[in-house]
Amino acid sequence: MSLAGGQKPEPSGMYIYAGTEKEKRVGTYRLKVKPGDRCVLKTAGGRSYGTPKEMDPYLLLEDVLEGYVSLKLKKSTVLP
Repeated sequence: MSLAGGQKPEPSGMYIYAGTEKEKRVGTYRLKVKPGDRCVLKTAGGRSYGTPKEMDPYLLLEDVLEGYVSLKLKKSTVLP
């Protein structure tokens, strides 16, 4: 759900063998792991209130630098 035109968050998910060729997103899953195996739980968070175009550019830059906003945003999404 987004607020005032904000973007939708990434979905939550559990990933086994994270960062390897065997990486897989799973739901409820039981798995025997060995030392060194990585499992990552990503949780959804809020994306934004309003569109990036409406944000103060300095606040948008701050969000990028703090890791709240990805540089993967298309320029058409950010620039007026």
